[in-house]
Amino acid sequence: MFRQRISLDLKDVPLGEALSVIAQQAGLRLTYSAAVVPLDEPVTLSASNLTVGAVLSAVLYDTEVDVLLTAHGQAALVQRGALGEPQVGAVAGRVTDSISGHGVGLATVSVEGVGLRATSADDGSYRIANVPVGPHTVKAARIGYAAVSKLVTVLADQDIAVDFALTPQATELEQVVAIGYGTTERRELTGAVSSVTTDQVAAAPVTSLDQALLGRAPGVEVVTSSGQPGAGAMVRIRGGNSIKAGNDPLYVIDGVPVTTNLNDATTGTLLGEGMRGLNPIAAVDPKDIESIEILKDASAGAIYGARAANGVVLITTKRGRAGQNSVSFGSYYGIQEVRRTLPLLNATQFAQMVNAAYTNAGQPAPYSPAAIAALGSGTDWQNAILRSAPMRSVDLSFSGGDASTTYYVSGSLLQNDGVVIGSDMSRGSFRLNLDRTVSRKLRIGNRLSFSRSQAHVLPNGGAASVMLNALTAPPTLPVATAGGEYFTGINPLTGRPFPNPVATALAITNEERDNRAIGNVFAEYDLRDGLTFRSTLGLDFLNSVQDYYAPSTVLPGLNTGGEGSRGQAETVSWSFENTIHYTGRFGQVHSLDLLAGTTLQRTNTEGVSGWSQDFLTDALRVSGLNTAKTFVGVWTPAPHSSLASSFARANWGIADKYLFTVTGRVDGSSKFGAGHRYGLFPSGAFAWRASDEAFVKRLGLFDDLKLRVSYGRTGNQDIGNYASLATLGSTVYVLGGARAIGFVPNSLANPDLKWETTNGVDVGADVTVLRSRVTFTADYYSKKTHDLLLDARVPSSSGFGSSVQNIGSVRNRGFELSINSVNLTGGVLGWETSLNLAWNRNQVLNLGADSIIIDPYGVGGGAHQSPTVLKVGEPINSFYGWVYAGLQGGQPAYKDLDGDGLITSSDRTIIGNAQPKYTGGLTNRLTFRNFELSVLLQWSVGNKIYNINRSLLTAAGGTANQLADVAVGGPGIPAPKIGNTFESRESDLFVEDGSYLRGKNIRLSYSFPATWLQTMRLQAMRRLQLYISAQNLFTVTNYTGYDPEISEYATTNLAQGFDFGTYPQVRQVTFGFSAGF
Repeated sequence: MFRQRISLDLKDVPLGEALSVIAQQAGLRLTYSAAVVPLDEPVTLSASNLTVGAVLSAVLYDTEVDVLLTAHGQAALVQRGALGEPQVGAVAGRVTDSISGHGVGLATVSVEGVGLRATSADDGSYRIANVPVGPHTVKAARIGYAAVSKLVTVLADQDIAVDFALTPQATELEQVVAIGYGTTERRELTGAVSSVTTDQVAAAPVTSLDQALLGRAPGVEVVTSSGQPGAGAMVRIRGGNSIKAGNDPLYVIDGVPVTTNLNDATTGTLLGEGMRGLNPIAAVDPKDIESIEILKDASAGAIYGARAANGVVLITTKRGRAGQNSVSFGSYYGIQEVRRTLPLLNATQFAQMVNAAYTNAGQPAPYSPAAIAALGSGTDWQNAILRSAPMRSVDLSFSGGDASTTYYVSGSLLQNDGVVIGSDMSRGSFRLNLDRTVSRKLRIGNRLSFSRSQAHVLPNGGAASVMLNALTAPPTLPVATAGGEYFTGINPLTGRPFPNPVATALAITNEERDNRAIGNVFAEYDLRDGLTFRSTLGLDFLNSVQDYYAPSTVLPGLNTGGEGSRGQAETVSWSFENTIHYTGRFGQVHSLDLLAGTTLQRTNTEGVSGWSQDFLTDALRVSGLNTAKTFVGVWTPAPHSSLASSFARANWGIADKYLFTVTGRVDGSSKFGAGHRYGLFPSGAFAWRASDEAFVKRLGLFDDLKLRVSYGRTGNQDIGNYASLATLGSTVYVLGGARAIGFVPNSLANPDLKWETTNGVDVGADVTVLRSRVTFTADYYSKKTHDLLLDARVPSSSGFGSSVQNIGSVRNRGFELSINSVNLTGGVLGWETSLNLAWNRNQVLNLGADSIIIDPYGVGGGAHQSPTVLKVGEPINSFYGWVYAGLQGGQPAYKDLDGDGLITSSDRTIIGNAQPKYTGGLTNRLTFRNFELSVLLQWSVGNKIYNINRSLLTAAGGTANQLADVAVGGPGIPAPKIGNTFESRESDLFVEDGSYLRGKNIRLSYSFPATWLQTMRLQAMRRLQLYISAQNLFTVTNYTGYDPEISEYATTNLAQGFDFGTYPQVRQVTFGFSAGF
């Protein structure tokens, strides 16, 4: 602007007129005060083809006035010397409600680019002092209102009056959301995208970002596998699509797709049924997150092609702001406990039950009346392993920068003790985000995070299942002997060694240590106005070490003389992406946004693990694996995969009213057969902003009305690395007394193997009414996944029973609704509400040659309970078993469904499924002066839970502890008869209603007024907030187990809704503060 050349001829004209001529010719905005500039001073100047800067310097030469150039491409005239000794002024005014005219308190008024801000008082008044002279943009914002910005010129030693009238608005239509390889304003979206903001993430002290999604976005189901610190979660976006392949969404952090496949990324050394390792998403500190976008339909997700069938979660982390250098510090302390314990028999009741069982079986009672009288309550094994556990966190961040460089640096520490003894998780994280403007056209930067996590994982599997053993342990046995050692002797009722749950939790080593680095470096270059080239190199590094050791003093090491293993896996995934992006307008009607790019991604994993047993001493534990007498085996997997892609997207807008989006991606993956390495994934979407039509405006109903429709195809490549290849497995034979190693075929080749493909349609509407105080978003979707990967039967002559093939199909259909409203504004009391609801129906459409597959995924090891099934016409997560018909002669009876007069396996049927009929979340946020109360209610309705625990705790076999229901009656026990109450067979006796309503997060905070901080001599502190919050404060449910929000086998889509010795969820109360400097 200032290098632009102009020509003029001035002779004895007033300086004010000369400045107007210069500004007009240059298209420049000049700001100045008559108190500083002598506007009547005559000026004479003849200039030909001189720069604007030179002309201004000439006309102001004798005026004691200098030109101050601003970052906004404007110029301010200030008194000479002001540049050496900065002059300041102030901005003051009032913030009001545009409808009521009342003052709006707690609005944030900020001067952009200089880091100055103030909070409006109850009457809406505010004042910002020490603002540098010159032009500035002043912005007023408050939750529940549309932000307003004004351009003002600050003069030396003067108060500039700037008033703001804010309009209530439930949703900010100008909100910028990430859409994959770019951003757009929400008003221009043509696909189904849900957002979770940084305020929503920060509202609860969650330890991983997937927990922050629960109850916040419609159509996103989150079920934590257990209450174990660091445990993973099942996340399903609009239902599960696959049977054998993965069902988790693709997570992209700052443009880097991250590894979530623990089958490859860990060695599985931990002793944990249903938990292979720590949650890979928990490596990211939630406090570093700026926003989360969930791409739910095919139109939004098709830009990620073969990885988007299960939805895409885009995570954007925080970055610095120019001119706003700040320091943030926060900490919290929480106490956790279980919601309830199960009502089990005490020692006296247990002994009476055992005597009754023996008597019914015709055997002598093992406990005499005197022995029973001396037992008392005995050992409460639940109380022995459960505790109140603390959780502590501290975080520190620095952010800011200048016009050319911005930075965000953060670090945090988390210590999360588990409510079960012997379990915990700690994490330290560091982040560095830099942005540098090298020149007007070139920008570079990076996003980098590093974290280290360490967890002691509760043993869960076989004889070392802490929770299950605590439930079934006889209360007549002690925790420790008189000598102080854990009691692991013979259980007199079984004749076998006793699996002491306290000893298992504290004596067994079951530990994981993870180092994780996720980051990228990028460069952007503007080839011309509106045309930008971007190149990004991304890295996801995960090193996981898992240690397991069971000493010879406790099971299962008691049987093997001690046993142990160590596994280490290192995964390096790099990606190289290049995009070219064009934006432009043609005339007053047409706008065009074009994107094209390529992706190369390579993932390499190297692992090593070894197992040995029978040690001379337990003192060395895992460090002494080489001293064992028996080496069970060593494994050295090295899976790898590659992906090569090209993609393009075009957005065309006509009059900002008719919006078209076309997307296409071609993916080539090494995971598939030679004939199907590449696939095309297209999509198209159209949105019509009907509220801009004249006939809609005449209705006077809508502030904004947008109708959307989309159709597209996405894929799922999460099938393992070598499923299309013929593989060999090693085997051992003894020939002639010598040990011989050989290889045998392990699987058949399938060169035609290809991705699972999901075709989806979405019809939606975005509606804003009542002067933007209420917004509705509604979507109907239907998606069908075909070419499912299944183990199909093959002729026995092949030497195999099955091979992986593309057969079968699954359908998900549903409806989503979200409502946001601003209920009260304009006074000291504010109230906002957000409601989201989701209905999804899942159905198996085709299983190839089969119509039913029984027990496709084994669960309930040792409990003889595995009611999983796949059946055409039913949801994937269905339960299969017998239907209870009552007690006959003291024995359970079941319905004869096939009418043959016998109770056989043919009488089994579908007895429930884990799919909820609908889910939802309701958030209310109330503000009163400096207080803020946020309440999140979350619910699930209609889902069933198969309670394997109950099947074990009602068998009344006389050897394991039982529920009190066995003695007094309960569901399915109308006439209890000790000793033969139940049979342990799969039946609807153990299917319970898992519906619940939960106070997921309740938070009360107080923000100290700036005047209080000044009174306390804390002028350097910009903000200080104290808060108390409660997670899972109350739960309304009919489920009889520990907690209804649970799924032991969260990593598979075939066995959701099972409760089997699962680590219970926790209730937590947290106290904390956050401060800004």
